[in-house]
Order: sequence, then C-alpha cells, then structure tokens
Amino acid sequence: MDERKDRATRAIIWMGERIAEGRTVYLTQYASRIEITPKLWARFEKVGKALFRASSDGLYIARGKQWDYVGYHRISAI
Repeated sequence: MDERKDRATRAIIWMGERIAEGRTVYLTQYASRIEITPKLWARFEKVGKALFRASSDGLYIARGKQWDYVGYHRISAI
C-alpha cells in the first residue's frame, strides 16, 4: 500500500474513533478550519456517503459532488 494512502487511512480511522467518543475533530491549515462534529459524521453515515476518502494522493473530504484535498491540514480533536 502506498505510504500516503496508508497515512490517510489511519487518519480516517483515528477521526472515526474520536467522533465515536463524542469529540469534535478539527482540520486546520493557516487561517482555515474545518469542524467535523459527531452530528455531521452521523448525517453522512445515515445517507451512506463517505465524508473522507483515502487515495494514493492522500486524504480528501467531500464537498458536494467534489472532493477537496486536506492532506496538508493538521488534525486535532477536542
């Protein structure tokens, strides 16, 4: 498995574990911040759509019908 895809897969698993604990996950880079709440995660799971995708390029997040690259974002949970 490609190193970037492996790292992105581990990040998705880590975020899922934090969400399961009821915590909010933040993806931050410079002045931008993406907030993933347990409620948002549940909405995506309810409709059967993946919120995150791991590819050989890295980690992506769903944005409508598009995917935004978030491989350079810092991931934290509060």
